[in-house]
Amino acid sequence: MTAFSSRALGLHQHPIGAGRFDSNLEKTVIRLPSIAESAVPLEGVLQLHRRAASARLEKLRGAEAALTLMGNLYNEVLRPPEVFNNQMAFSESLSKAVAVWRLRYPNRFGSLPAAARLIQGLWMN
Repeated sequence: MTAFSSRALGLHQHPIGAGRFDSNLEKTVIRLPSIAESAVPLEGVLQLHRRAASARLEKLRGAEAALTLMGNLYNEVLRPPEVFNNQMAFSESLSKAVAVWRLRYPNRFGSLPAAARLIQGLWMN
């Protein structure tokens, strides 16, 4: 497998990518406190989609759920094509094991409380 740095891909020279993708820059690591004594089982996956008139949840099933997960895992520019089969199999098995939801909401600060209530409603019932 070939690994590409941002420098090898030329991203460090791109006006938008300059600095942001530079692997030579020091990164800040933020350590989060542990909230559980042991592993917590995955209950579901929530895809955020900020282009909607109002906040709403959609439960995804079958191929749509697997392809939604796959779309968030695979990057054909930065990964070799042979990785595709493994990632597709992982996406398929994950979509069968847990619920996959899409949360659509407006891209405005004021829409966040409604989006938060929808998320809380998923696992609080």
